[in-house]
Amino acid sequence: MFSGIVAATGRIAHLQPLERGLRLTLAAPGLDLTGVAVGDSIAHEGVCLRVIEKAGVHPSYKVDVSRGSLDCTVGLDAPAVNPLERRCAWPTASAGTWSAAMSTASARVLNFTRIGEATSW
Repeated sequence: MFSGIVAATGRIAHLQPLERGLRLTLAAPGLDLTGVAVGDSIAHEGVCLRVIEKAGVHPSYKVDVSRGSLDCTVGLDAPAVNPLERRCAWPTASAGTWSAAMSTASARVLNFTRIGEATSW
């Protein structure tokens, strides 16, 4: 779940084309990445994206953005400054990253399927 409070801004420093989207490298010197692990979510322009790699002396990390997210979001397909939002803390890291603003029901995930660069559930 995200609070809606922008924690910092990050700059898209590099874009790498993928088969069905983009891999972004974000420089985020103002974002405290302590405790952020690969697989954790950070919202970019309101889009929840999972960290796939942390790197560099200055806080930076990589995320993959699907073509579907790129098609309906402004500001993730070119070098730009984005508002960043860390997810709210849960008792465990695996508790999930549901957005309260978007969740109107609950669901049980039955399986995960890898589709290109995305995972469907």
